[in-house]
Amino acid sequence: MIAITHNTEDIIAILFTELTNGAIHAEYKVDENGPVLMEVNCRVNGGLQVYPVEDAAWGEHHAGASLEAYLNHEEFLKKCDKPLKMINYYIRKDLIMPEECFVKESYVDTVFRDLESFNCAINLGGSRVYPKTIDLSTVGGIIHLTNNDKEKILEDVETIKQIEQHEIEKIYDIES
Repeated sequence: MIAITHNTEDIIAILFTELTNGAIHAEYKVDENGPVLMEVNCRVNGGLQVYPVEDAAWGEHHAGASLEAYLNHEEFLKKCDKPLKMINYYIRKDLIMPEECFVKESYVDTVFRDLESFNCAINLGGSRVYPKTIDLSTVGGIIHLTNNDKEKILEDVETIKQIEQHEIEKIYDIES
């Protein structure tokens, strides 16, 4: 994927000769045939950025890397030639809402704090209707997990799934 991105950078440089030393965002679809480039733009990635999670998993975050590309380009290029090493395993667990419901209060940011792999949570709040989860836009919250022990992080994901499926009242106060 890095080779595909480097080739894409060359194409962007040809098309937009005034652009140098900046951020590039690429998205890939990976299947049994390997990676396929889906999108490329001259920007940092979008959406919700959780820098502590990126720092815990990779030792730095994309915003810092983008600044380094502008401010210390030579050092940035040295890092680009090195393989990316994960410091910790990382899993983003989206919470699945089994049906549409009115959530009076959400405990997403507190109920999973005791998990060894817990890094942070995105709580979507209460006093609102939560739709049934059908895609990434209809999740009931997000749990970010990091751990250097692969088995432990997978165990913590299973714990979240069990609570999500069998004890949802621990996560949400749902109006009857």
